[in-house]
Amino acid sequence: MLTEELQRAFYKKLVVYYNTIESDSNLFNDDSLKSWLGNTIANEEELIGLRGLLDMLLLLADKDFYEMNASDARLEIGKIINQLKRKHLIKKMLAIERELVEAERRQDAGGIMESMEAFKVVADEVRRLEE
Repeated sequence: MLTEELQRAFYKKLVVYYNTIESDSNLFNDDSLKSWLGNTIANEEELIGLRGLLDMLLLLADKDFYEMNASDARLEIGKIINQLKRKHLIKKMLAIERELVEAERRQDAGGIMESMEAFKVVADEVRRLEE
């Protein structure tokens, strides 16, 4: 599996895992995640890749956050999440911009309006993130 595909798959699995853990155990448990991955993924190659990525991320987290208290770590993670959301939205805006250029080339008034509206919605999301 390619690195970007692996990262995308990991993120999706992490979201599902996070939403299935007990709400009262609001703590992340890497052993539990590894076990959960083993129970939900049949493809051995994908499982090995995801577990390897998890191990790498845990090492990086230890390196980056070991001196922080929980409150500071949450703030830092919030900033990182905002940066990732912003980056995703900007990529989305670029894709919409390409669609707009294509619609203009085809002289597709409906496509132009649709692309402009989609661009405005995403631009508003970016603005809200920056507030």
